[in-house]
Amino acid sequence: MQDFEALKKIWQQKPELVKRVSGPKELSSTSKRNKKLLQYAQLVGGAGQVIVSAFISWMMVFGNFGFRFWYTYLSMGMVVLLCLLQAGYMLYTYTKIRAIDDSLPPAEHLRQWEQYYALRQQQITFQGPVFTVLLSIALGIYYIEILSGRPFLPVLLVVLVTIAWILFAYFYLGKKSIRKETNRLQSIIHELQAVERQLEEEEPSGLDQ
Repeated sequence: MQDFEALKKIWQQKPELVKRVSGPKELSSTSKRNKKLLQYAQLVGGAGQVIVSAFISWMMVFGNFGFRFWYTYLSMGMVVLLCLLQAGYMLYTYTKIRAIDDSLPPAEHLRQWEQYYALRQQQITFQGPVFTVLLSIALGIYYIEILSGRPFLPVLLVVLVTIAWILFAYFYLGKKSIRKETNRLQSIIHELQAVERQLEEEEPSGLDQ
């Protein structure tokens, strides 16, 4: 609660003084930790996508797989492109979090987080399904040559395992990650709303003095 009270004191200062604050503890330790975790998840996720795309690109050039059909390489290129797009998307999201100014007055600070929250909901609604569908298409194209001429049962097993993994990743791992992110965002927003309410309640008493 000490960090919480420090935040209130900072925001109760004159606007010109608030702008000069360079590194105060504007958020409570929980909210600051949540913000760092949100940034970390996007940054590490983006870096991971770049590494995966680089590895697949290396395999395409130096793997010497000897694929007969051009569309097999096309499918690998699609995965590389998807990874790079995902990396760019995550790094863009990272910069949006980083741009949120903790030293702003509570109403403005709260508005920044609410705008970011609305942006993330739009991104999640669009990005998750589109990425999953395009990745599934790329894998399907890749399997055309890889699995052609193979016995039926092994082919069926590979296809079923792949489908099961995609569904598990999207409906369990993906949803779980989104829930964690949403909880962290809501925690920050709720705390800022509480700060704003307390400041509004204390304003009349401050004027009476």
